[in-house]
Amino acid sequence: MKEKFLKYILNPRYIFGVYLIIAIVTAISKYSRGNAINNYLIFKFTYINTLLEKNLYLQYPEHFQDSNHYGIFFSALIAPFALMPDWLGISLWNVANTFIFIYAIHKLPFSDSKKALFALLCLQEFITAALSLQFNIALVGLLMLSATYIYEKKEVKSAAALMVGVFVKIYGVVGLSQFFFIKNKTKFIIAGIVIALLFFVFPMIYSSPEFVIQSYKDWSVSLAEKNAQNQSLNSYQDISLMGFVRRILGDASISNLSFLAFGLPLFALPYIRIKQYKNYAFQLMILASTLLFLVLFSS
Repeated sequence: MKEKFLKYILNPRYIFGVYLIIAIVTAISKYSRGNAINNYLIFKFTYINTLLEKNLYLQYPEHFQDSNHYGIFFSALIAPFALMPDWLGISLWNVANTFIFIYAIHKLPFSDSKKALFALLCLQEFITAALSLQFNIALVGLLMLSATYIYEKKEVKSAAALMVGVFVKIYGVVGLSQFFFIKNKTKFIIAGIVIALLFFVFPMIYSSPEFVIQSYKDWSVSLAEKNAQNQSLNSYQDISLMGFVRRILGDASISNLSFLAFGLPLFALPYIRIKQYKNYAFQLMILASTLLFLVLFSS
């Protein structure tokens, strides 16, 4: 009985299947509650407002609460789902994000049992993100894929995965932590520039150059305002290390810079081990450190 149980629990195909089932179940459960799909509506109207050339970062309470904080390129990613009925769109949206994440796990150079354990360890956090219909699931997968493609010497694919993350959520830029491990850096840089230009102009196809340029300006303002808004004792989103300390001390004026002043050098410290750059285990530890840094020091 025990061996049979372990056979299933340590088989990544079964665990990945559980992930996909959870993606669908959580989406349908949110939709069935009527007013619980606010995040998805924000995403959906990123595409609709791009078509209408309406400011992407204002609040539209007649459609959703809060405001959008994703780049205009995100409108291209959400478009296929936005055109579907909401019940189907949110289900496939969750499935798409989940597929990227489990595909990234599949690409890791681990044994099947270790991939299954990795997925199991991430399951609780995955459920939390899936219930919120978040893109963060895919973002983590993209960062992992970008690192994996570097190991496989597939610089173009690595740059593409990285650029999707950057153009949707600026956090994706942390994927550059793997830059020192790239064998053909010139190819990666050129691919990154070309892909960035394509991503920049693509939304112009269904809007206009003027609107796209203005949207990037609006995005920078939106992110700055969101960062300032989160740095308060009343914000439920400031769950980083900085937010934890601010709440403990009851002082919202504590700057993020004071934490980054020791966080960044600490993060960069392993890079002095230059001889380890070709060691894939070292690269994976840097990837893990990057993902932890993103959570601990994000406002």
